Order: sequence, then C-alpha cells, then structure tokens
Amino acid sequence: MTQLLFKISTRQMWGIIGVSTAIVLVITLALLVPLGTDTLDARQNYAQLNELLKSETHPAEQLKKIEQRVADLDKKLNGELANLPTKQIESFVIGELQSISWEQDINLIGIVPSQGQDISIFSEHLFQIKLTGNFFEIANWLASVRNHLGFIVVKQFAMQPIRHASNGWNLQVDLVMSSYRYRSKA
Repeated sequence: MTQLLFKISTRQMWGIIGVSTAIVLVITLALLVPLGTDTLDARQNYAQLNELLKSETHPAEQLKKIEQRVADLDKKLNGELANLPTKQIESFVIGELQSISWEQDINLIGIVPSQGQDISIFSEHLFQIKLTGNFFEIANWLASVRNHLGFIVVKQFAMQPIRHASNGWNLQVDLVMSSYRYRSKA
C-alpha cells in the first residue's frame, strides 16, 4: 500500500483527499440536517405553544365561547323557534307576526296555519297570511320577520293595490310562508 501511495502523484493525492472529504461532508450533512430541522420545528412548536398559553384564555372559557357561537348560529338559523316544542310553534309564530305588524304599522288581516309536508329530516309549517300596508312598510315587515323568526321561506306572494279610505292607495299582500324545523326520528 505504501508503494502504491508513492506511485500516486501529488495532484492525484489531493484529488483523493478532496473527494474523500466531500463524501464525509455529504454523509455528515445527510445525518445532521434532519436532526437540525426537527430541533428547529420543535423549538418553533414550543414557542407557539408558549405564545398560545400567554395570550389565550383557559380551554374551559374557549369552549364556552364556542358553545355561545353555536347557540348564536342556531338562533340565526331558527330564530326563536329553536327552543320551542313543536306544538307551540304555530301560536308563537302567530304572536310574533302580530307583534311585528304592530311595530311596522301593518294591518294584519289574517293568518291561517297549516301543516306542510315532511321534507327529508325537516317538518314544514305553513302560514297563509293576508296583510295591507304601503310598499315600504311591507318591505320592513318582511325584513323584521326574517330577523325575528330566522329561516322563513316565502313560498307564494301576491300583491295588489287597494283603495284605502284614509290615506289613498295601499297594497294588499297574500302570501304563504313556511318554517322548517328539524324532525326528530322519535
């Protein structure tokens, strides 16, 4: 082996040393880089957890906020109907429609509730409504109904002008609104 080394020129020797060094360097980097990135990731995760602990509230408080958000979304979807037993829906809706009519200066002539059809997992409650008022009062009435009762669908809508004795012309509206409620399997 010594004789072989003496036969290699200096230039070839430096080439072998360079290639050997490069191989050792590549192997070292291949082994150390993943350890370094794992350590870096662990440090970043640790820092993020510390920040979360310092800035966030207790998990019980976070859960309470999430539950409140779910309740708000449920109310937005179902209005006040969300917590009512099925048998009280009709009387509640009639009372709300009457209150909204008084607030919006609408003459509510009549409401006829009926049971609609079951659609998938929902039961449908229909309300045939007749009312009079001017265009803006009716538009405000519809917006208030949506805000107070949640997800209500106007299934039919007919409007015609009528002569009103005290203030000229008004509109008479005949509409059918439906409310949908989750139907339990029981």
